[in-house]
Amino acid sequence: MQITRNQWLALISLLLGLMAGGGATMTELFGQGLAVKVGAAAGFLNSFVSGTILILSGQGQQVQDVRNLALNPATASAATQKALVEATSAVIGSSAAGPAITHEAKVAIIDAAANLPEVVGDIHVTDKALVSDTLSTQVKAAT
Repeated sequence: MQITRNQWLALISLLLGLMAGGGATMTELFGQGLAVKVGAAAGFLNSFVSGTILILSGQGQQVQDVRNLALNPATASAATQKALVEATSAVIGSSAAGPAITHEAKVAIIDAAANLPEVVGDIHVTDKALVSDTLSTQVKAAT
């Protein structure tokens, strides 16, 4: 399992939150003077780390994290890597006017959706080229 930067920050935030909230236990372990200082510092640092997570975990960063995981051979098969890279490239390379999704990325997205266990039945698309280029037999031309 590969832990992303945002997951590390969330784990740190969890630890700091536990330290800030565990005043009674820390008083027993360290005495009142040190427990108050540790609790106060942990509360302050927890606020800072939580704010950092909010700033760094926007939608674009989440897509980049998925792309980075896809590029790691230990986390995905070659076919999965190819599909994820194509799909995330379309989103990452988008302009302010909206994403310019390539035909290959659309094929990868549709095939990935068709392979989900939650997707049952046919997937109807209006582009006949997508019907012929996708691997799934669930993809049908819209009527």
